[in-house]
Amino acid sequence: MSASTTTALLLERVALDPASRLISLPDTFGGWFDLTAAEFLDRVRALAKGFLTEGLRVGDRVGVLCSNRFEATLVDFAAAMVGIATVPLDADIAQESLLAVLDDARAVGVVVETARDFARFDELHSDLPSVQQVWQIALADLDKLALRGRGGVSDAELGARIVEIGAETPLADHYLGQDGGVLRRTTLTHGVAASRAVALAGVLARPAGDRDRPEIAEPAALLVLPATDVASRITALVAVTLGARMGHLADPARLVATLASFRPTLLVARPPLLEALDHAAQERAQSAGRAPAVRQALEVADEYAGALDGPVSRGLRTRFAVADALVLRGLRRTAGGRLVDIVSIADETSLAPRLRLLMRALEARPLEAYGSAETAGIAIVERPGDPFGRPEGTIGRPLDGVEASISPAGTLVLAGLGVARAVPVESSAASRVSGASAGDGSVDTGLPASLDEGRVRIRGRAPNPTSGSEAQAD
Repeated sequence: MSASTTTALLLERVALDPASRLISLPDTFGGWFDLTAAEFLDRVRALAKGFLTEGLRVGDRVGVLCSNRFEATLVDFAAAMVGIATVPLDADIAQESLLAVLDDARAVGVVVETARDFARFDELHSDLPSVQQVWQIALADLDKLALRGRGGVSDAELGARIVEIGAETPLADHYLGQDGGVLRRTTLTHGVAASRAVALAGVLARPAGDRDRPEIAEPAALLVLPATDVASRITALVAVTLGARMGHLADPARLVATLASFRPTLLVARPPLLEALDHAAQERAQSAGRAPAVRQALEVADEYAGALDGPVSRGLRTRFAVADALVLRGLRRTAGGRLVDIVSIADETSLAPRLRLLMRALEARPLEAYGSAETAGIAIVERPGDPFGRPEGTIGRPLDGVEASISPAGTLVLAGLGVARAVPVESSAASRVSGASAGDGSVDTGLPASLDEGRVRIRGRAPNPTSGSEAQAD
């Protein structure tokens, strides 16, 4: 087994602290129960053995039609351990696109969540002769598969498969244009995913002094992105690398309640979800008859956050202290009370300036980032030590292994490890042979941009839903 695999990251975490809490699963009472790193590894190994009992080989593809939940992460790690590449599928994908994706991937198996998901796949099964197995989470099929694995495959057999997996082994296929556009595919490898996760974990690792703060001593990452987003997979690997407890947001409508009960220190999201959190807090205030007080407190928070880079007047400090005591502490508790870093992944839309200021006032550092399937997830990110005040549209510096430049047309070009243009697919075996490169490449994002001392600044952004105006840089 190469050191540049996702399994290596998990084994290293277990070796460092096998008794640490690594996974939290929701219970029936609105709380969570935990799995240690060693317990999670045991489940991963059992399911990986189960895949071996089905005769799955290195390079085989398994589709995953599942919401953002623990079982999806378990399948990811177990499949990766034995060299199977997963194919995340959007829950809302059209039947025609679902058929095209599974056909192009030549999937040999499919994991579905519910009976409804199974029925959707079953309509297409006759057109997908390569699919030999379907496992339904709601029927405990994964548990049954893991049980067969425990009894049917030895540790030595599993170990022999693990050592076959290397940096170039495919980890996942991600398909773009599933909404009726031209279907395109990118392939993420073990080496790229592991390298990107380690680089991002290095940015997010807390200084020793911060780790002594009781409220954030134990890091925790709530996974809120859908599995079809490459950044979701990378975030899970970052959590493993940092030893951060992982939880999953299965239902976006329960964002506020999940934040309050899980109490994360790290959130990696896209702007619309962060805007939804802000809207939910304001709706709660409105229903409680406190909308004017909350609005006034937020205005003070914005003013205070904007003044922190210089001297803050005594009057403003006093007004902020009152707003904090009456309103802002409650808002912090709404988000769990422990948020330290919020990574906001921009595409055409960045984080609204007001939300950025609010997060700072609530003692959470917003870190703007950029990434897509064609860049193997987050490729550019602000550093916690970067100046808070910067030109609007600034999204930080490239991670290790990624280079940024500006094309003659003035658009952002990214190059390096894991960067590759998605390739169109034709639902044929030939398209698999000419699949997306897993190595170094370059992608012109098409976004107008500039470089300022190594930091990328995106210009001419699309309208931001929160600000209600064109969020353009000068």
